[in-house]
Amino acid sequence: MPDHAHPDVAADPPPSSGLPFAQQPALQLIYDTAPIGLAFLSPDCRYVHINQRLTEICGLSIEAHLGRTVRECVPGLADSVEGIVRSIVATGKPVIGVEVVGQRPDQDGRRSWITYWHPLRGADGAVVGVNVAAEEITERKRAEAALRTREGQFHTLADAIPQLVWMADAEGRIYWINRQWFEYTGVPVSTGGVHDWQVLLAPGSRDEVSRAWTYSLRNGTPLEMELSLLGKDGRYRPFLTRAVPLRDANSSVCGWIGTHVDI
Repeated sequence: MPDHAHPDVAADPPPSSGLPFAQQPALQLIYDTAPIGLAFLSPDCRYVHINQRLTEICGLSIEAHLGRTVRECVPGLADSVEGIVRSIVATGKPVIGVEVVGQRPDQDGRRSWITYWHPLRGADGAVVGVNVAAEEITERKRAEAALRTREGQFHTLADAIPQLVWMADAEGRIYWINRQWFEYTGVPVSTGGVHDWQVLLAPGSRDEVSRAWTYSLRNGTPLEMELSLLGKDGRYRPFLTRAVPLRDANSSVCGWIGTHVDI
């Protein structure tokens, strides 16, 4: 136990090697080099060990954490952390996927972490502490927020143009339509009809369109053809239809966007 540890802290929980927790060379190396935040908490929520990565949550040094309680170091997270630790001590079951927000007063930007909590058992099987791992997901959260903003802007734009527009997943299942699609077909996105848009085709063209669409889905190639769509007035009108694949960073098809231009 470090000399600067809190005097009320109980002896470090004995890992299987029998060495004090912070004196195991292999464990110390993992803590020093891990790309994620790591910590070990006693049952009363004191920091027995922590690495530099995890100190980024609140900005205190490693030394300032050791022997102190979570409530002293990150008061904004204390209720949540104490509840998790109590649950693990009582049940022996891990808690995974808990998202927390950084508590640094010296940083204005919001930083987010996803955390994983696992029990450490003593020789008698009782839980003697909790291992914590935390991965920062700040950039991912920002990217997701930016994507939602772009999607909102696209939907606003798509609702403002006269064409019928839809978006589908990689398998071709439509999950979003613009206002013009609904106004023409009368079919909302919540019904099966919009997911199977081919039921709106003129009967004589369904086989041809089905073959072309299946080919595009299988090969990830754009679709372009003329077809007739049934309107809510019961009449078919001709449309120039285009569907193009959307690709992710690995160039894999992750969705489709389709348009129908009334001709």
